[in-house]
Amino acid sequence: MAFSKRPFAVALGVLALASVTVTAFADGGKNLQHYPKDMTLDQLKAEMKTVSRSLGVKCEACHQMQPRDMSVDTEKKKTARGMLDMLTKMEQNVLTTQFMGGRRPLHVTCYTCHKGHEKVELKPKNPDDEAQFNADVDAGKHARTVAAMKKLVDALNKDYFTWKDAPKATCWMCHQGREKTGRLPKDSGGDAKGGDDKGGDAKSGDKPSSEKPASADKPSDAPKPADAPKPADSPKPDAPKGDSKDPD
Repeated sequence: MAFSKRPFAVALGVLALASVTVTAFADGGKNLQHYPKDMTLDQLKAEMKTVSRSLGVKCEACHQMQPRDMSVDTEKKKTARGMLDMLTKMEQNVLTTQFMGGRRPLHVTCYTCHKGHEKVELKPKNPDDEAQFNADVDAGKHARTVAAMKKLVDALNKDYFTWKDAPKATCWMCHQGREKTGRLPKDSGGDAKGGDDKGGDAKSGDKPSSEKPASADKPSDAPKPADAPKPADSPKPDAPKGDSKDPD
């Protein structure tokens, strides 16, 4: 009976790749300080994928790769851990219903501010990009929400952004001219620059106001395709039932 070496070689290659992947995350699990020490491999990989795509970076941006040892505390890894600890403290102290005055607590991630880039953008490159956002704020639109957000920005600058050369928190940093901030990067096969400003954002109920978001009463801005021509004698189809507005 002839023995084929090809399937055997392929199987060995798959096992070797799996071994490298497991080892890479296993040694990272030796030095867990922010995350629970009993976190599973799948949970750790999911968290690292979110961080990677939120900042638009690869593993080597924070981890020691030569020689490979994910458990080593590099300077960037310590910075990232500090940022994650800061997010946890924010959720415990200032993103609460008591502080913000909302119906439910807010939840933020690295992507909320980083938007797929390692460096946070603090102000627009073109001031016109924030013109409508500022006009809505100045007009008193969603006054309770705006007041809560200003209170949050003040707290961030006073109690959280306190490291040396820390930037000043701004509305643009998270909102970038939009009403919603976007909470998670868009899952588009590893495209860290994509942003899920609708589906990935916290629900509109997270806002500390009972007012409906501005987009709730507006039809979609997307262009509608032209109606297809109908035969002269054909009966008109019934109009679809339900609201044709885009989901918020």
